[in-house]
Amino acid sequence: LPGFAVTLMRWLMPGWAGMAAIAHTIPYDLAILAGTQSGQPLPTARWTGLQAPAQVVVGGKSEPFFHAGAKALAAGLPGVHYVALPGRDHSAILMAPQALAAAMGEYFLDSA
Repeated sequence: LPGFAVTLMRWLMPGWAGMAAIAHTIPYDLAILAGTQSGQPLPTARWTGLQAPAQVVVGGKSEPFFHAGAKALAAGLPGVHYVALPGRDHSAILMAPQALAAAMGEYFLDSA
């Protein structure tokens, strides 16, 4: 991002402090994601051996590409559930962790 965009984000984003607090984890996150953030189709073969229950969650108000990617991942893997959080966008992990936790808890408790 250009410097001015980062400055605007610091001033205008309520979740900036939370994101800055976990920024040191980005290299680890990207290592785990290993190429899935390149703008290319997801390598679904990478996860075809998945046997544990899994859920793909996206904010209901997120941009269409978030939904398309989440649905494609869920459709390409055995037993993966897709859910959109009503009224939330892609910042839900920082701005609405309770809603995300509730959706995950409901799914995993029902899967147990």
